[in-house]
Amino acid sequence: MNLVNLIPELLGDFLRAPEIHLDDHKVSVFEKIYGRASNEGDLIIKYDCEFPKYEFLSYLIENRNVLLHGSNEKKIRFLVPLRRSTDLRGVGNLNAVYACSDGIWPIFFAVWNRDYYGSTTNSCFRASDTDGRLRKFYSFLIAPDSKCFERDRVADKKCWTDGMIYILPRAPFTQLVDDAGNPLEEWISADPVPVLAKLPVTPQDFLFLNDVRIRDDAPPVTQVSQLKIDPNVYDSYMGKYEILPDLILNLEKREGCLIAQVPGFPTVKMRPESETVYRLEGIDGQAVFACDGTGKVAQLMFFVGGKGLPVRKIE
Repeated sequence: MNLVNLIPELLGDFLRAPEIHLDDHKVSVFEKIYGRASNEGDLIIKYDCEFPKYEFLSYLIENRNVLLHGSNEKKIRFLVPLRRSTDLRGVGNLNAVYACSDGIWPIFFAVWNRDYYGSTTNSCFRASDTDGRLRKFYSFLIAPDSKCFERDRVADKKCWTDGMIYILPRAPFTQLVDDAGNPLEEWISADPVPVLAKLPVTPQDFLFLNDVRIRDDAPPVTQVSQLKIDPNVYDSYMGKYEILPDLILNLEKREGCLIAQVPGFPTVKMRPESETVYRLEGIDGQAVFACDGTGKVAQLMFFVGGKGLPVRKIE
């Protein structure tokens, strides 16, 4: 499935990457800044210009054959394969060094305070916008773990911290693809990777800081998990649903949860609000099942960005 076929309704709640305009002056400034770190042997990049850091990082990705990794840790010299994740995708839980080919996404991982807010749903992917241009889109949601409810629940500032962007050589990495073979912005290396340079960042360097959804008022995980759905209900929902002839939605059951996957889109966990109504985690949307008298799905309706999108089950 070609990403240019993604329909605008499915992109309504995602954040669109800004266009970056490079001129000779900006290129000269970026080259000088990066050259100082490389030539002087100083890993810390001294960023002393007026241009946003995400523009500098995006320039490096496109012109310096590098990838990026964001972290709260500030003293890493080598990144080693190690993964502790609750990612529901198989490609998200490999024993590998992870990096990305995007200048905005890693800043989120650098400034998101994992000591306070323990879980996130986030994504970065390419799709056509309403003008038919291939652009990058993002979504960001952070939620507390159960320990946070024993502490101060006014967490807007505690969600964020200063962090570090690590600039890595691209050579050891392999680009990941989704189930349909579409290339992702994520890359992995099974071997340790040396750090070429590192750029300190603050929450103010994250372009979408004010657009991150923060579930500070969400109930504790123990309360959410009290809603139990009969496994036979999930079994009846699983299968393929046709959005367009060449755009198919897959519903799967993983670890007792319903998972929605449209090739080219991030995987979305469906949290039950009832047997027929499900909240799409990380998206301002719902999925509502309508069943016939035999329990078979007659229709599935998605409500995303305030618009209804009917789909039919094909197998």
